[in-house]
Amino acid sequence: MGVSKSAYIVVFQDLSNTAERVQKICDSFMGQRFDIPELGRVLEVTRTTQQEMDKSRQLLATSEYQLKQYLFDINNNREANGAERASTLEIYAWFVAKEKAIYNALNMMKSRSSTYIGFLWCPLESE
Repeated sequence: MGVSKSAYIVVFQDLSNTAERVQKICDSFMGQRFDIPELGRVLEVTRTTQQEMDKSRQLLATSEYQLKQYLFDINNNREANGAERASTLEIYAWFVAKEKAIYNALNMMKSRSSTYIGFLWCPLESE
């Protein structure tokens, strides 16, 4: 059964110690508090936030581009004469899969004094 969440917004005028009381109540319910800037500063805060979001989007796009370039550079799947060869990253993926299969089979072996006993399947042509 899911837990239902409720959201409440409390707006109050900042009189003497009213803010402290409301903050204590919010803290006792583990609520989050967000201060709203003065009416004259709302546009400035909005503009600043928008600029920060634009910078973050630009940084993300730049990071994605550089990561793709890095992966293309390390892949290097062209011979000196322009002929294609197997992808370096694909070869690494095959190597890791092979090593994982070997260690997985070794982990299933049983130890008996100084030897290990296990069953393996192998096609007849590779026997």
